[in-house]
Amino acid sequence: MLQRLSTRAIRKQRIEVALGRPVTRVILDPEDNVILNVGELITHCAVRQAEESGVLNILLSSVYIKEPEISGQELRAQEHGMAALPHHDNGRSQLESKSISVN
Repeated sequence: MLQRLSTRAIRKQRIEVALGRPVTRVILDPEDNVILNVGELITHCAVRQAEESGVLNILLSSVYIKEPEISGQELRAQEHGMAALPHHDNGRSQLESKSISVN
């Protein structure tokens, strides 16, 4: 019983680390349908599909774990996430607009 709980906890932690990171190889289901292609981000949907297809361990062992070098420009996504703060016409969120100081 305790071993089963720790196995679940480890798997949950591995999934949490993997979410939002790219994969280093193509992840295929048993029918050779592509779940994720090289470089695509691991999502909750991809984890679910991999688990249902019995290839979750392959997905979790294919996570790109190096920290990427990201420029300030690249930190800004082209689209806003569905859970992002509301944005003004200038493209800045309400929080950003309030925290920018004018010199």
